[in-house]
Amino acid sequence: MAKKGFKLSPYGVASFAHLMQSDNTDQSITSATAEQIITFDTDVHHHDFTRVSSSRFKIKHKGSYLITFSGIAQSAVAGKIVCIWLKINGANAANSATYYTFKSANANTVIAVNFMVHFEENDYFEFWSWGNDTGIKWDYTAAVAVNPGVTPAIPACPSIIITANFVSGD
Repeated sequence: MAKKGFKLSPYGVASFAHLMQSDNTDQSITSATAEQIITFDTDVHHHDFTRVSSSRFKIKHKGSYLITFSGIAQSAVAGKIVCIWLKINGANAANSATYYTFKSANANTVIAVNFMVHFEENDYFEFWSWGNDTGIKWDYTAAVAVNPGVTPAIPACPSIIITANFVSGD
């Protein structure tokens, strides 16, 4: 009998709850005084999660999960600040904020953070963002076609990628 959080395939291989989502758009900070939700336009894959909306992901099985956020951020002005954090069931998750101060204008930076979170069945999570300037964005880069002798074909770079993996049914 399979335990909650994973199941055995017909071949006897364990299949654990997992999720990968990405966004192939720029997401600009629209207000320097208000938080805004981060959305995802591509359901790369999910198993034993329910994608409730473009931003909300519901847990099917109680347990601990490793959630990873990776975003490409850019600011039109050096010295500006962007912040991301996790909300669980609509409330800010304690100690989940990550701040970044841009060192230069118009240069991309990777903001990556991991969370180990215990969820109850039917809990949900979302990512939220804030920036102190509307010149800040999560930056999508389109694929590059082959240009012989100049560039190889390069896949697109999503503005944001998240993954979530079941770790333990504690």
